[in-house]
Amino acid sequence: MIFIQPKHNTTITLTKNVEGEQNSAIFEIAHKHSDAQVFWYMGDEFLGTTKTFTNLL
Repeated sequence: MIFIQPKHNTTITLTKNVEGEQNSAIFEIAHKHSDAQVFWYMGDEFLGTTKTFTNLL
């Protein structure tokens, strides 16, 4: 598995939209197994899973 976006050692700053709500960040990975499942965490908080990959190694 590799990160396509954001690149290694990138600082991510989330901006706010015109309504003052925080915008989302987009992360993109590639995996060599099309049936793999990736579990996303930020610190100890579980964010969700990815089951479908459009980028395969």
